[in-house]
Amino acid sequence: MNRRLAAAGLIVSVCWISGCRDRAAMAELAAMKAEAQIEEQNRAIVSRWFSEVTRENFDQLFGEFSAADCVQRMPPNAEPMGPDEFKRLVKDFYSAFSEVTHTVEDLVTEGDRVAASVSVRAVHTSEFLGVPATGKDLEWTAIAIFRISDGTIQGRWEIHDDSGMKRQLGIECRPRE
Repeated sequence: MNRRLAAAGLIVSVCWISGCRDRAAMAELAAMKAEAQIEEQNRAIVSRWFSEVTRENFDQLFGEFSAADCVQRMPPNAEPMGPDEFKRLVKDFYSAFSEVTHTVEDLVTEGDRVAASVSVRAVHTSEFLGVPATGKDLEWTAIAIFRISDGTIQGRWEIHDDSGMKRQLGIECRPRE
């Protein structure tokens, strides 16, 4: 992304220095530069979300990062979740796991979307899905796609390795009949 931004700036500079006066070309280059800057800002928002959100500051940072009407979509839930339902889900998660870390493996940005591939590590310290605390270190992966506008998360789609996490907790996963 930084290369795209630098290239757009370089092209604008070279064009201006060399006397390029094609207003349409200059406008297009300026638009490319602006889009690259917005994509870089969106990428930074998602990076911060995964690196800074914790059990202790979730409410504060959710309010800072997310639009008031932000919609979350997380299978197996068929229906999108509003902010209140999502907050309850995350609080339940944080109450069952400690030492939660999210490691961003990859980020891909395109327009107002940022896709993140993430590894999650946590220690199971309290009842979760009917399983009493095991003290086990768990690890699973997730992919999340964020839609960002005006510097806030407007929507988020996430799918995670639910069956892998459940297997680590000792829950037998069976195919639906």
